[in-house]
Order: sequence, then structure tokens, then C-alpha cells
Amino acid sequence: MNLTTISQRGNRAATVRERAGPHHTRLIDGAARSLTLAALLLFVPLWCSLAAAQSRAEKEERAIALIEENRFAQARAILEALLADDSSDARVEAYLAAAELHSGEAEAAIARLRRLLERDPENADLHVLLGQAYMENRDWTPAEQEWRAVLEKRLNSEEAHTQLARTLLQLGRFQEGLREAARATEINPRRSDAHALQGNILASLGRMEEAVTEWNRALAGDPNNSAALAGLAVYLRSWQPDLALEYAGRAVELSQWNAVGPIRILSLVRRSRHEYAQARQVVEKALRKFPDDLLLTGELRLINSDEQAARGPAGQPQAKKPPDQSAPLGDVARYYREQQEAKQQSEGAKKNPPK
Repeated sequence: MNLTTISQRGNRAATVRERAGPHHTRLIDGAARSLTLAALLLFVPLWCSLAAAQSRAEKEERAIALIEENRFAQARAILEALLADDSSDARVEAYLAAAELHSGEAEAAIARLRRLLERDPENADLHVLLGQAYMENRDWTPAEQEWRAVLEKRLNSEEAHTQLARTLLQLGRFQEGLREAARATEINPRRSDAHALQGNILASLGRMEEAVTEWNRALAGDPNNSAALAGLAVYLRSWQPDLALEYAGRAVELSQWNAVGPIRILSLVRRSRHEYAQARQVVEKALRKFPDDLLLTGELRLINSDEQAARGPAGQPQAKKPPDQSAPLGDVARYYREQQEAKQQSEGAKKNPPK
């Protein structure tokens, strides 16, 4: 029964009342009132149900807006309340997993997304979120599996190709990673992060001229691409030290001191300029934020070792070597390979700490 039906029945009751005599009027009016009351008793629960659904939808939209504004704590509070009210709402639970991921709780997000995928294994969006969560947790092998699952359903996803390339780089599988990054830029030639990633992989393979080309392509699309700036800083540090320092500093500032890679490169550039005190300041500042990072503690040892070597055996300062103008491409490529090896060793140590 809807509002139109209620109105029509009321009109018919009025017509009957006019045709009836005075004797039957009270009976007709009573029947009409009963009909109206019955209709209202049916309509009120329906209205309440619709109002509750609208309120739930509004709360969900508010939570999504909060996630987009990076206000994850408020978003989680709303989503958790909605999920407590209806634990079967997979859409709300997926958004809650995204909020957990961006709040730094990757393991909680992983557990939630795996449960969701048990119920909906073909959902590509859930595979994307789980791939991101594994990468945040630095679990590269399952991350690779998730990005490949995405590509089975979205063959031309530039995002999936880019993230798979990033994952393969971390696994040290440079040729495979290069193919995926190249595929991403083939799909979208303006994708600057994929060009920067190609540059990093090419540098790891010792193909420095090609790496520089990709880094410059990345900066042409996005002058604030921190990965490209950091890559060029390594490349330029020997013969354009001032430009290298500018690029390295910008890369760190753009990443807001939240990425260890650009921080280490800024320290490397400072070391190459024999500015050991400044290099130490960079690393010590980063260690206050990442106190257990093995890459940063290793960089600090390198600063101390380089400074000691510069002072010579008697502790006296030695003459600074002039910048090498010959563009030591092999040295830069070696740096990138060593960087990847150091990352893998650091992650292995974190996952298997000494007993």
C-alpha cells in the first residue's frame, strides 16, 4: 500500500458517506477511520526504515569524505559504528580496511581484506587494497600475487603495472620490473611516477643514460617528483654538486622526511661534498623519526668512516679531491644495486631478528 492508494480509498469513503442515509453515517465514518489508521500503521514502519537507510548512507558518505581528507580516525569511528550495526555490510568493511591501512595499521587491514576476499574472491578493488597493504607491510611476495590478480581482471591497469614494477624492484627482479614499468608508461605516457620508477630500475641495471632520460621525463610531467629528483641527485653529485644538493634537498622536503630513500641520498650528496657534519645532521634528524631503521644506522656508520678516512691516519684533514668530471656511471649504478641489497638485508633482519 502506498500514499496514492490511501488517498483513493479515502475519496471512495467520502462518496459512500454522501449516498448513505443519516442512519449509516456513523458506521461509515468509523470504517473510514479504521482504514486510515491501518494504513498509517503500515506506512510509519516503512518511513522509519527509509529514514534509517538514508541516515546510514549519509554517514557512509561522510566517512568516505573524511578518508579523502586524510582524517582517518574520524572516518574509522563512523565506519566501526556502521559495521557494529550491520556486520554483513562488505562495502563499509572495505572502507574501514582502507582507513586502517592509511592509519598505519597494515596488518589489521590485511586480515580484514583477506576475510572479505574469502566471500568475494573476484573483487578486483579488494585485491588492489590488499596489494597496497602488503606493500605497506613490506611483504613483497604476497604483494606481487595481489597485483598479478588485479591484472588478470584489468589487463590495462596502469596502476597495477606500476605497483607490480615497484614490487619486483624490491624483490631484485629488475628485468621483470622494467617490463611492467614500461607497460605502465605505454598505457599512459604522462605517468611521471612510472617514468621515475623506470629510471630507478635502469640505474640498478647500469643503464644510466637511459635512467637519466626517464628521470627527466618524469620531471617534465611533474617537476616535484621526489624519486626523479633523488635519482638525478645521485647522478649529478660528482660533477654538478650544487645542483645535486638542490635536487636531493627538494626530494627530502617533498617527501616531508617520511621516506628513507631520499634522506639517504641527501646524506650521500653531503658526503660526496665532504660535508660530514651536515650529513650527520640529516641522518640524526631522520633517526629521531625512524629510530630502528637499519639503513639509516648504516648510513651513519658510512659518514663516520668517510670522515675518518678524510682525516687520514694521523687525524689531520686531507686535501679534498676535486669533483670527478668523468661522470662515473658505473659508480652510480653500483650505488643503486647496493641500495636494493641493503633494503633486502634490512627487511630480512626486521622479519627475523636475532634471538
